[in-house]
Amino acid sequence: MKRSIAYKVRIKDLVNGEFVKDEVNYVKLFGRKVSRVNVTGMVIDKYESDNYSVITIEDEAKIRVKFFDYGGLEVNQGDLVKVIGKIRETEGERFILGEAVKKITEEQKKVHDLECLKSEVEDLGSVE
Repeated sequence: MKRSIAYKVRIKDLVNGEFVKDEVNYVKLFGRKVSRVNVTGMVIDKYESDNYSVITIEDEAKIRVKFFDYGGLEVNQGDLVKVIGKIRETEGERFILGEAVKKITEEQKKVHDLECLKSEVEDLGSVE
């Protein structure tokens, strides 16, 4: 089974984009159907139980990232992180079903933001 592309996007675009429930859930962003994302932000909240973990990350907007059976997150409040996961929405809450989370540096965050901006400009230029 081929894995979908994890598009580099900004949290604010993910939160504000149009969510579509379909065979594969996605958010319409800049002419793309984005179902799997690569986002960065600062951890502002963290909750863990035996088989469930949630972090809230923030950049220009906030989003929760939920992990099931992940085995403990090695990130803490105040850490800059990169998250890869699938976009979901339940009972009006949009969130990321996390696949991976990794601490990053401020420089890596800046590179991610520039790549997002570059991608947006290219996508907008190709939309008719």
